[in-house]
Amino acid sequence: MSEPTNGELARRIDGLASMVAQAIGLREYAEYQRGVTQRQTDLEQRISDLRAHVDSEFREVRDEAVRLQAQAEARHLSWKTVFVPGIIQAAIAALAIVVAIWLKVGH
Repeated sequence: MSEPTNGELARRIDGLASMVAQAIGLREYAEYQRGVTQRQTDLEQRISDLRAHVDSEFREVRDEAVRLQAQAEARHLSWKTVFVPGIIQAAIAALAIVVAIWLKVGH
């Protein structure tokens, strides 16, 4: 057999260099993809945690609004329960005074 020519050796070396570059490129690409996947997983977890936090905060704000609304209604109801009977009692007392004066003056 004859020895390969310099051109043939150069072609083989170029082929080997190309394969080595592809292998290194594939390894680097796989490493890059693992990094991207890890970052994506981390971001998804952070987003999930933030959503849970926002949902929790929203529930707390909603519960506080309901509590404040209930307090406002309780104050409003207590005002009605004091004011309306007080007016009725004052009207009865005024009517009794008017009747007493009418009876005393008229008879």
